Amino acid sequence: MKRRHLLKYGTFAAWGYGLTACNRLPDTVRLPGRSAKQANLESTPPILDLSAPEKQTLTLGYVPDLAIAPWLMALTQGFFEQYGLEVELYPQVDQQAVEQGLLESRFDAAITSFSTPLIYQLKSPRVDLVALMQIHRHGGVFCGCQQTWADNIRSGIDYANFAEFAAAYRDYVRALPEKTFGVDHDYSTTAYLYRYWWAALGFHPDRDLELVTFAPTELRHKLQAGLIQGYCSQEPWGQEAIATDSGFIQYLSGDIWQGHPGPVITTSAGWREENPNTAKALIAATLQGCQYCQDPTNAATIGPLLASNLDLDPAALTALFSGQYFYGGDGDRPIARRDSPIWFDQGRRITAPDQANYCWQSHGLWLLTQMVRWQHFELRQYPQNARELVAAAYPPEPYGAIAPGFGLRLPPESFKSEIHFIDQRAFLPNQVASYLNQFKIRT
Repeated sequence: MKRRHLLKYGTFAAWGYGLTACNRLPDTVRLPGRSAKQANLESTPPILDLSAPEKQTLTLGYVPDLAIAPWLMALTQGFFEQYGLEVELYPQVDQQAVEQGLLESRFDAAITSFSTPLIYQLKSPRVDLVALMQIHRHGGVFCGCQQTWADNIRSGIDYANFAEFAAAYRDYVRALPEKTFGVDHDYSTTAYLYRYWWAALGFHPDRDLELVTFAPTELRHKLQAGLIQGYCSQEPWGQEAIATDSGFIQYLSGDIWQGHPGPVITTSAGWREENPNTAKALIAATLQGCQYCQDPTNAATIGPLLASNLDLDPAALTALFSGQYFYGGDGDRPIARRDSPIWFDQGRRITAPDQANYCWQSHGLWLLTQMVRWQHFELRQYPQNARELVAAAYPPEPYGAIAPGFGLRLPPESFKSEIHFIDQRAFLPNQVASYLNQFKIRT
């Protein structure tokens, strides 16, 4: 067996519990659920007239990470119940398991990477998965092992700029006898940003490095065992590496592309067509959960509940939701920043009509450029039907029917330019060919 396979399949943690609304939470959840009448519903939209859901009991899948927080809060704060939904949540070991649950119709919907609906538009046979809304922006982290810190490589924020960090880390990586790094999914948005980062550092991610896929809960164990020298994942698995003295945060995905898309609620196009009112209710309850998570005054409630369901220490999660963020390194290192890098709702750095929960189709176009860059899914050139593909994967109507009731103004179109990349390259949706031609490191 090849070393890659030994690394990938050596250990595999299983998650198997379900979370249910209406006061049927498992014993590991210490905070009691509250009905809609008892809950603090200050985020309830003033104008939102929804018809009764076609399907009231939903089975939802997810990979354990920070994105589940709005759904947990929708359970305990009564938001699902408010919209006539009874919800069962089922954690899966990895993204592949979540996707399989969707394909087998075991899940009505699931939290997936932003890239998932687009990927299934590219598969043969094509599968019409669609994103209903985005859970949050950012949330990805690039972790290095403690030995890297001991060898005097620091977090990106400790350098004057990216060029200074790159000069130090490039020489360090070139001297490593093993250049093996972990990813939580081969084709997640975070993994594509990890590739982007490596290429900006001067490394071809497939030729100069070995990228190995692990379940998110396994990554820090592989780091601690010395099987990988770093990894990318969603939070809180970066904070877990810090808490267990396994590693430190080198870069945030939001530093690679400020404003990049995060996880989305994904379902099948057929399910959405059969259950339009249910889809709207799910979006409304989730959006209230996102607003709840964005408010730092709720951190003391969110942190312990999320920690109990992820089997983590609540201190770091409570700090994160209160707006404090740790980069790790030395045990007594102070907090590095006091504004959360993860945007669940409007976010401090988002200017209307942009918003954290809106799915920009232009973000899908950017993902297509990276799939072409690395020749994933047999893409040798940018697809001529790119806009058709992203329109199918990220239809604006489901979220667009709910957002105005929350006072959120929708963009006039679903395409915009992106300028906040770490290498200073601007992405213009109407100039894709010239954008792709800028990259010297590509497959």
